[in-house]
Amino acid sequence: MKRLLLSAACFNWSVALLFVVDIQWTFTLLGIKPVPSEPLFVELFATLVFCFGIGYFWASRDPRAGAPLIRLGAWSKLILVLVGGLEVVRGLVSWPLLLPLAVDLFYALVFFGLLQRLGADQRL
Repeated sequence: MKRLLLSAACFNWSVALLFVVDIQWTFTLLGIKPVPSEPLFVELFATLVFCFGIGYFWASRDPRAGAPLIRLGAWSKLILVLVGGLEVVRGLVSWPLLLPLAVDLFYALVFFGLLQRLGADQRL
């Protein structure tokens, strides 16, 4: 359980780092065009992703106490998958975006299962 949350934190931190360090390369890798000329919103998104990673790290230290963070992460990841998947279906973004979205879907489903296991799923 703790390792799973730590792996989610590392995944988020890695994604955030990719968006901040080299936007051009990351957008090309994910097939997102055009690359924004003003990176502010990408950097704000990366900051949010990084902060969620901090939340997963905190939750890994005490998953029961961190259940609200896990719940927020599960719903956020699920919504991100739906929005990103819709963009791929609409043809606005190419299919490589589905790879990190698949990881987010995995974590969302596992987080919901974890909440159920912790007995913290009553307030979904």
